[in-house]
Amino acid sequence: IRFDRKKMSVCTYRFDSKIIDFLLVYTEQLPNHFDLFHSLAQIYLNSYQYAPALEYFEKANKINPDSVSFKDMAYCY
Repeated sequence: IRFDRKKMSVCTYRFDSKIIDFLLVYTEQLPNHFDLFHSLAQIYLNSYQYAPALEYFEKANKINPDSVSFKDMAYCY
């Protein structure tokens, strides 16, 4: 399964429950996909849903510790 970065970057700026549902299906199939978890975190953050945003930022951070913005994670607190 491949993700198109352009398409994923578009979805990170707006909240759409269909996009969330679509991406959540792949979290089980791709448990080590940084962009997937980071995109989910950004979608939740931009929709002011801080608890799930923090959860996905932490998962993304475990996969690639050098790529997560701790500033974004701080907004969740």
